[in-house]
Amino acid sequence: MFPPGDARPYERTQRLIQAISGVVNELPNRLSISGHTDGSPPGRAGQSNWELSADRANAARRVLAASGVQGNR
Repeated sequence: MFPPGDARPYERTQRLIQAISGVVNELPNRLSISGHTDGSPPGRAGQSNWELSADRANAARRVLAASGVQGNR
């Protein structure tokens, strides 16, 4: 979904999130987004895997928001 050590999603990942946003918008459920990493060091100096996983979750959230999913979900 993301290049190793990076929080910018691959283009195909963005398209996948955009594709599911239509279905997500039709559901009444609240959303919970979490990011994950492997055990490798993150790509940015001084960044921890905790921060990288949060950055990845926020990147997914931004794609959902840009695709019309309301922020209060």
